[in-house]
Amino acid sequence: MGDSTHASVCSTVAAYFDVDPTHVKPEQWLRNDWGLDAIELNILALRIEQVEGVAIRSEDLNAVHTIGQLINLVRALHRKAQLHLGASPEQDS
Repeated sequence: MGDSTHASVCSTVAAYFDVDPTHVKPEQWLRNDWGLDAIELNILALRIEQVEGVAIRSEDLNAVHTIGQLINLVRALHRKAQLHLGASPEQDS
């Protein structure tokens, strides 16, 4: 897996909070460290969907607690889309 999804998700989170992307770490908690409530998490997810071209289901989003889990979810959605389109799962979007 390449690093483009990681960088893109971190950049989107950073833009949402108007901070430098280097301040966004995979181990940080979306609710505890960044203070996101359910509505804000959904708004952030919509922004990530727009940037990444994926659809994040509510059930999947509810299981996400950290930036790293969010990155992994987006990666999984990219792999699922690539498999659906017949592309190699090793490619990173």
